Amino acid sequence: MPRKSDKFVNEPLGEKSVQQVPGIGNAIGNRLNEKGINQAAQLEGKFLMEGRNEQRMAAFLKEDVGAHANHAADTARALKNWDDRNMGQKQHTEVQEVKEVKMTREFRDGQLYKEQAVVKDQRVERVYKK
Repeated sequence: MPRKSDKFVNEPLGEKSVQQVPGIGNAIGNRLNEKGINQAAQLEGKFLMEGRNEQRMAAFLKEDVGAHANHAADTARALKNWDDRNMGQKQHTEVQEVKEVKMTREFRDGQLYKEQAVVKDQRVERVYKK
């Protein structure tokens, strides 16, 4: 049976709950839900806002959410691995102020073209080029 991290990295985020991200159990998942982060895509958005930096993401999970250091590191690593596998380096990122949490994707010709992650008061947008 594949490990949770292997399965996570090889599947689209879709409508996955935040508890399906490696390193996130029920307790931390509930704390993230209280912060308005309910889906894996929203947690990926937070990772993008942290500049795809594993250490900053792990620090957020430890300091702001109360995750144990090893679980925070597992989650940050899984998000980085997912991002590397599914997003690659073809990106354009900009941050603007907004006031919601959501993830939107735009497809063109059956391919992911643009993705937006809105978490708390910042937006991260990626535009993919063929």
